[in-house]
This record gives sequence, structure tokens and C-alpha cells, in this order.
Amino acid sequence: MKEADHTQETIRLNFNENCYGCSPLVRAGVEGVLLKELHLYPSAPVRLETELARRFGLNLDQVIAGAGSVRLIDGLIQTLVDETGELLIFENSFVAYEQLAQAHSKNYRLIPQSDFICDPQAILDALTPQTHLVFLANPNNPTGTFIAHDQLEQLLVHLPTTVFLALDEAYVEYVTDPAYPDALALLKRFPNLIVLRSFSKMYGLAALRIGYALADAALCRAMKKKQIPFSINRVAEEAALIALEDQLFVEYCKKENETGRNYLWKELTAAGFHALPSQGNFIYLHFDHKGDASNAASALARCGILVSDLPSGGPQGALRIGVGDQAANSRVVECLRSLPPVRK
Repeated sequence: MKEADHTQETIRLNFNENCYGCSPLVRAGVEGVLLKELHLYPSAPVRLETELARRFGLNLDQVIAGAGSVRLIDGLIQTLVDETGELLIFENSFVAYEQLAQAHSKNYRLIPQSDFICDPQAILDALTPQTHLVFLANPNNPTGTFIAHDQLEQLLVHLPTTVFLALDEAYVEYVTDPAYPDALALLKRFPNLIVLRSFSKMYGLAALRIGYALADAALCRAMKKKQIPFSINRVAEEAALIALEDQLFVEYCKKENETGRNYLWKELTAAGFHALPSQGNFIYLHFDHKGDASNAASALARCGILVSDLPSGGPQGALRIGVGDQAANSRVVECLRSLPPVRK
């Protein structure tokens, strides 16, 4: 696949998008829908849910598609957390958890991370009789850190069956570490586990807003009762179905991302930056002095590179830098190397 020419354009590395776009098969396949069916209301996404159930060896009633995993997160909060209940969210994790809890006026508490990792023991220590739902992003966004299979299994063993664990695996297709959990195997043993996945990242369908959850059948039925009618459009469902078929594209992107991710981590670490090893399609840099993260983000912007400046990423701030193609990654390294030495 040919790399983009970035010499005259702004490089978007601030939304963790797939820099290679979507599968060419998707672009070709959705044209028929766009040209012929725009006047038709979409049906329920049964075709997509059926295909996902087949791929994962689940019953159809254990799958629910949604307008992006964010909409499914929203549905979980509305379905599982009542006026007296609460949800637990890790600090320095996906911002939508807290935003949606606030939007629905739900009680929630933030759990501190341990060395930028969402420690399962911290969840168990934070539980109260009012806890109904816990969100755990794995790999975590924005840090890129993850918990291993044994850790997740032990968490589920000790988690009360009345508490649901929403395991957000938006970046699962990018993971290369063999210690990463087999969530599908655990799903068959623990009915209070919910697995959230997305077509926005690896599959490159962020503009179409499509994702899915794998969960206990009773919970899926309850969530579907709260879904907005026609929330998943016909183009999104068709694109997702085609994207699932093109696993050669997925493998290509995974390999290229691993190469780029390793390059960024190695080069930025060698340049003196505090870069965390990542299992996502992004790298997390944290800083020792207030203002250094924003200064680095501003320098990258002057180089035509947009990244996420995270004031809440630590007491002194942090950056999340998406992994691009080699040309984009080299430009990131070149720009950051031009900065004054990182202060200790």
C-alpha cells in the first residue's frame, strides 16, 4: 500500500484513526448502497449481528450492534445504573465514560491508576454495595497499557455477580502481546462480563459510527429496548460486513502499526522522552514539568502534526500521539528531536 505524501498537509494523529483508511473492498462495496438505497429506512442490523455471532461462536441474542461503541457505552450506563447505583471509572482512561455518566446524572467514582496501568485490584478495593458497573479499557486509551489474561480472569472470579464489567476492546485488533486476554473464552464463563468492540479503529470506519457488544442475552435484550430506532444506518452495516471479510487488510495494518509503534517508542525514548510501551495504535508521552506537554504539542502543530494534549494525563500533562505511516512517524520524531532536551 502506497504511503501518503505529507509534505503539504496537516497530519491527524490526534484521534487514533487508521492512517491507511478502510479496506478498498469497503469503498467499492458501499457504492451500490449509496447510489441505490439512500431513500430507504434501515432495517435492524440483524445481518451484522448474525455474522458476528457466527464468527465468535455465540448465540445471536448475545450480540448487539450500536452506532459506535460510544452509543453502546451510553446504553450500558442507562440500562445498568439506576438513581441509587454507581459506576467505577479509571482516571486517565477513555473520556466518554465520565462524560456520559455526567450527561445522565449518574453517580460515579474515579479509580487511580498504578504506573499508568488499570490495576484490577484497585477495582475490587473500590467496590461498594452501590456499584453496578465498571468500565475497563484494555488496552487503555490513552496510555496503551493493558492487563493480561490471568489478571482479568482473577478479577472476574472475585467480582460480585451483581457488578457488570464492561471490557472496552476498541483497540484489540492492534494487540500483539500474547499475554493479552481471551475475552471471548471468559465471556462464556462469566455472565457479568461485557465485551465492547469497534469498527472505528482498525477497520477505518470512524465516520460511519458502528460498533458492537458481546454480552449475556438478557442484558442484550434490555439494551435493545433502549436503543434509538434507525440508529444504525444501512451504509454502516454494509461497510462493517465487508470490512470483516477483508482480513488481509487487517493483517497488513496490524503489521505496519506494530512497526511504526516500535519505531516511535524506540526513537522517542532514545531522545529522552518518557514513552510508554503500547498495545494500541498510539504512543503515550508523559512529562516531568508543567507546560512541557503543551509546548511539545505546539511544536508538533507548527510542524503540521496534530496530537492529543492531555492535561489530565498526569500532574504535569501528557501527549497521545497516533501511529501513522513511516513518513508521518519520521516527521514526528524529527520535530520532537528539535526541541530542547527534556528536563529531568
